[in-house]
Amino acid sequence: MLMAADSGQVSALCLLDLSAAFDLSTTTCHGFADDTQLYVHCHRDEVTSAVLRLENCIEEVSDWMSANRLMLNVDKTKLLWAGSRHGPAMLGSAGPSLQLRTETVVASDPTGVS
Repeated sequence: MLMAADSGQVSALCLLDLSAAFDLSTTTCHGFADDTQLYVHCHRDEVTSAVLRLENCIEEVSDWMSANRLMLNVDKTKLLWAGSRHGPAMLGSAGPSLQLRTETVVASDPTGVS
């Protein structure tokens, strides 16, 4: 934790390692500023398994965040399916959705992701 005082006000910056919140053997994590990206690589016939791995990973992160008095903002959660030039049918919104407890995250097209 980094703390700084200026003109009687105190600011605190807490850096958290989200990679400690889940099993890195099933997903890859990349963090930048306040953004965390999870990646799962799979073959076309393993998509159902990849969806389950992502759902489980996000649930673990959500549980970790709750235990640390934080909250996962599902409204800002995006899902993008990308394929190689050999598997264009899996691109964008053609991929399956994620079920995160009571919320559903629908796959986006690459142009619709910000």
